[in-house]
Amino acid sequence: MEWTRRTLMIAMAMRDKGSSQQRWELYQRLCQNEWTEGKFTLEAIHQELSLEELEWLRNTDFTSLELQYRKENIHFLMYEDVLYPQRLKEIYLPPVVLFYKGRLELFNRLS
Repeated sequence: MEWTRRTLMIAMAMRDKGSSQQRWELYQRLCQNEWTEGKFTLEAIHQELSLEELEWLRNTDFTSLELQYRKENIHFLMYEDVLYPQRLKEIYLPPVVLFYKGRLELFNRLS
């Protein structure tokens, strides 16, 4: 399977293991590598992940997971997306992947 930085980070967030700091550090390392701008294999980035993470990524059906999220009306944004709430970008260790339900524009209205 080929991955993109986006699909990998969303998958890692779906895994729901590890700290926000670990995910943020992985995201930063991936952003520093030009070759992660396109598609890549897990073998190409194996040094960035633990054996447990690699096995989980290889053995999980992400199509089913994504369908489950869609059925429950759960959406997600990456930190680099234009629609990612600016106020969240200003906090310490903002979520790399933001899962949300409902109206995203309300994030920017909060005082």
